[in-house]
Amino acid sequence: MGLNLPPAVKALISVVIDSGIGMHRRIEAAETLMQFPVPEPVVTATRKFLLEVAESPTSTPSYRVAAAKAVLKRDMPKFKRQRIEPSRYDPLRGLRETTAAELIADGLRRTEERDRQLRLVASSTEPVEPPADKAS
Repeated sequence: MGLNLPPAVKALISVVIDSGIGMHRRIEAAETLMQFPVPEPVVTATRKFLLEVAESPTSTPSYRVAAAKAVLKRDMPKFKRQRIEPSRYDPLRGLRETTAAELIADGLRRTEERDRQLRLVASSTEPVEPPADKAS
């Protein structure tokens, strides 16, 4: 049972399995295969080759890293970084900080609320007694 593969995929597979070709080119071909939707048997064989290179203590570190990276690119979803503005986040408390504009807006809101309450008290016809002194 043969797979009906495009010629470019067949060419990459032949590079991966040819031990006469430099290892960096074989890894590059395997990485290319892993980046495209190819049949599962091709992915499995390519992953096996890359993991053998990555786990081999006789492989050079650069080959090991390149092979492991190629497998991870296929297996792991890409990590999306979220930008957190330093002025908006307090890492010690894990809470969002209040900006100066928000503090000013809150202060104005409180001032308006206090002024409204004072106008209500001033327009009241009932006399307002001061609070009793606790010292007496």
